[in-house]
Amino acid sequence: KGDPGVDDKHIDYWLELARQGRKNWWEMCEDTQEQFYLMEGNKAPFDMDDNILVGPWQAKTYHVDAERFPDVVRDHVAIPNGVKHLWGHVEDIQKEEDGYITKLVLDDGSEHEADLFCDCTGFNRILTGTMDNGWHNYEHIFTRDAIVGPVKYNNVRTEMRPYTQTYAQDEGWNFIITLYNRMGSGYVFDRTEISPEDSKEKFMKYWDGYEFIKEPRHISWDSGRMETPWNKNVVGIGMAGGFVDPMEANSLYVAQACIQLTNRIINRAKDREDPIRKSEIYAFNRNIGNLEDNIADFIAWHYTLTDREDTPFWKKNKELGIKENHKEKCWE
Repeated sequence: KGDPGVDDKHIDYWLELARQGRKNWWEMCEDTQEQFYLMEGNKAPFDMDDNILVGPWQAKTYHVDAERFPDVVRDHVAIPNGVKHLWGHVEDIQKEEDGYITKLVLDDGSEHEADLFCDCTGFNRILTGTMDNGWHNYEHIFTRDAIVGPVKYNNVRTEMRPYTQTYAQDEGWNFIITLYNRMGSGYVFDRTEISPEDSKEKFMKYWDGYEFIKEPRHISWDSGRMETPWNKNVVGIGMAGGFVDPMEANSLYVAQACIQLTNRIINRAKDREDPIRKSEIYAFNRNIGNLEDNIADFIAWHYTLTDREDTPFWKKNKELGIKENHKEKCWE
């Protein structure tokens, strides 16, 4: 009874039962989260009576087609609100002596000036990569590669799930994200434990009996972040400023946080009719940096606090967790 988070003690009671060995972690989902039954019953985003879940009382998320969703945002959000959409490739970045960008020159010869530039080019980092920026490496994250590819259903009605599926593997983990028209999947792995070629073979064997819509491809990244994602008049949004690991959709969360914080700072400057202050840029970098660092720890604990130590990958993760007291840090 009581208000959740105020005088609701059911989580405390459950943790005591877990400490006594009378409950396991799977039962925690059943006992403490209504969403568990909606997921198990393939109901979400509807309830058990087929009513659409509306409002904050029931947490939910949506899987979106990453290839089509940008068009939805452009056509139904951006352009109707005054955004001018131009298509082209950046051929030249012109700067002042102090490093501030003055204009971009596209491959069609057109020139575009601005006071502030937001880099949303992902790992390409077309703008942020030209700035004088330090790099903070997440040495405790070993997974820095993935083999990814879309998969056809054999039977969409029996195989589609209203949640992301993740399965531990010998050198990392597989993910499955279902849309109605396809399944997105990938093998996230540690390149020091298995080669991309062997990872691709293992990933394709995992999907034996299914057809790939596109040939699986290898992607790689440096797990870390820029020390100042907002540098002079360039803001790195999402992966343009840093990346940890694909788990828990954390990159989408960071991108959203960058967008909202940038929007807030711009609107404050407009309201007071004054330039953006250095203190606001400092606050942006401090907040986004802390967010990325906390996420990196959160992701690392997924690997280091498991009971697995049956392969070199899981063994070194467990040893790292013991060495750096991850269990104590998690409780803190």
